[in-house]
Amino acid sequence: AHSNLAYAYERRERSDAAIAEYRRVLELEPGNSVVRNNLGALYAKLGRYDDAIREFEELLRRDPGNAVAKSHLDAARRNTVVVQERQDEIGQTMRVIDARPNDPRAAYDAARIFAQQGNNDQALAWLTKALDLGFAPMDYVSVDPALTGLRKDPRFSTLLEERRAQK
Repeated sequence: AHSNLAYAYERRERSDAAIAEYRRVLELEPGNSVVRNNLGALYAKLGRYDDAIREFEELLRRDPGNAVAKSHLDAARRNTVVVQERQDEIGQTMRVIDARPNDPRAAYDAARIFAQQGNNDQALAWLTKALDLGFAPMDYVSVDPALTGLRKDPRFSTLLEERRAQK
């Protein structure tokens, strides 16, 4: 019953409730491979890769031949590396910005990094700052491949239209 409830919560995007129910099942049935796999997959979906890895490793400790868990574990480990690389890239960009706070190119580079990572709010904030600081190649902004995802955001078009109108 708890595993069905957990699944229902997960389908309704009530992740905290789903996790609690999956945990209840595992307290009663620590060897329940399906539930442990579902919990690990939910953690991975939420970006909680360390928790996901822990669950998949425990599942594989109990069931070493579980190919699904092995595949999920490998994916969670790869995602952990990707997340770390993204954090490192942001950290490096922020160090450049700290060293050159009035450099429009540094702000534009930050906009590109955040856009490539799908963080449109931060990308737009840094693009606005770059333009405020005098970043000039507006034609390039319109076609920059790093901003492809950002161009789908209506705020991007609005920002460029406003800036072009000011010139």
